Amino acid sequence: MLEMEKLYEEYRPLLFSLAYQMLGSVMDAEDIVHDTFLSLDNKKGEEIQHIKAYLCRMVTNRCLDYLKSARKKRELYIGPWLPEPLLTEAMEEPLQKYLQKDRISIAFLLLLEKLSPPERCIVVLRDSFSYTFDEISAIVDKTTANCRQIYRRAKAKIHSEGAGNFSDELEESMLRKKGENQVDSSLLEQLVLAILQGEPEKLSQLLAEDVVAYSDGGGKVKAALQPIYGADRVSRFLLGISSKRTPDITFRPTTINGSPGLVFYVKESLWSMVAIEMKRERIQAIYLLMNPDKLSLLSLSEQQAKLT
Repeated sequence: MLEMEKLYEEYRPLLFSLAYQMLGSVMDAEDIVHDTFLSLDNKKGEEIQHIKAYLCRMVTNRCLDYLKSARKKRELYIGPWLPEPLLTEAMEEPLQKYLQKDRISIAFLLLLEKLSPPERCIVVLRDSFSYTFDEISAIVDKTTANCRQIYRRAKAKIHSEGAGNFSDELEESMLRKKGENQVDSSLLEQLVLAILQGEPEKLSQLLAEDVVAYSDGGGKVKAALQPIYGADRVSRFLLGISSKRTPDITFRPTTINGSPGLVFYVKESLWSMVAIEMKRERIQAIYLLMNPDKLSLLSLSEQQAKLT
């Protein structure tokens, strides 16, 4: 039992990060990691060499199976799909080691959604965890040459069909100085104040001309059914939401998937969350999460953060 607890404590952060990047779902990532260790416990007594590689392979295979079954559900999802958010400020230190800001950003997870399950798996293992193609080959049970080919195809897919600029902007964001996160936070608060005070001119000064806004209601609450492009349309959309808000709304700053974010409350109930991506000191992307199913997970993270 003590040996299993030691393995869980050592490898859970790595495995959760792997599963979360593969799935974009906190709950499903936690379930898969839990099931993996249950399966490992059932194999006690068997000799397992290279336990880290073995665990990564188990998690990867479970994620691939899940993605294949979930792909149709994602295609039928009502409106833009956003990943389940992580309150990264509340993450324990061992987990933060693996949850690199650029690799769990909402922008990166949306890029991964463009890939097939095998492509997504290999890109995550290669780019986020720096596995060699020989190591990836052993994990996914494909030849090294095949893994290289799938990786090249996946990277080409990300840069095609209009995804190239988005990808370049993400790479640019990875090179930012650490202090720029404070600039992001300031811009986000200015954005919200401009919306709440109904100041379209001030709002337009904060947005990039080609800004895009995603609102995820999951068909459970009213939200835009398509991404909204352009500073003028995004501005009108945000001001429209604000005009229908209740008077008792409050918000607080936080860090969501490594980026500055705000969580909104109506009275004491979590109502929505927003995060941003930046480009040259202007807001390039806005992610508004309103799906109550995903917010319930964020609410649990909030409660955990208050207890620590």
